[in-house]
Amino acid sequence: AVCMSLYGHGDPPEWVEALAAKSTLGAHVQALAGNKWEALLLRDTLADGFVAMLDDDAMKIAHFASFDLGVGCRAVAEMRPQDAQRVVDAVFRELDEGRILDTGIRDKLIDIAYGQMNRGRRHTLAAIVERRFGEDISADKKDPLAWRTRYHELDGVPLVEWPEKARRYAVEDSLWAVA
Repeated sequence: AVCMSLYGHGDPPEWVEALAAKSTLGAHVQALAGNKWEALLLRDTLADGFVAMLDDDAMKIAHFASFDLGVGCRAVAEMRPQDAQRVVDAVFRELDEGRILDTGIRDKLIDIAYGQMNRGRRHTLAAIVERRFGEDISADKKDPLAWRTRYHELDGVPLVEWPEKARRYAVEDSLWAVA
């Protein structure tokens, strides 16, 4: 894993601010209009961020959450092997307690409830954003040079050296999942 993007309402949790200050690669934490915030943590604080996120009682929302949770568990196993089992247990605790919501699964359940499942509708983040908000974000999803498949190129690169499109894509993926 190269980065962890976060988006929330209210003030950023203290652990986000603390990890951003601790990062040697840089971090992005910004207040947004409407009492919202966004953050981007890089590899050097990713394992600590994943652990802190799981220890936070806030709702966690992601599109294809199983992938993100698996990547986070692997990052912890590689960077903090002594915490690997505790993190896997925390993931299942959060799932059991209903604090992880997957927008892809939610969209499928909505389609089932309204008799729309299996009618050719797609449940990608881009398709959901288009249906619900009328915004087309597919260009970043389909472009073979899009950052979504190239973050490995930025592994270990300080955030100040990241192209703006790479930083925005990571942060906006979190924003759209929560919207």
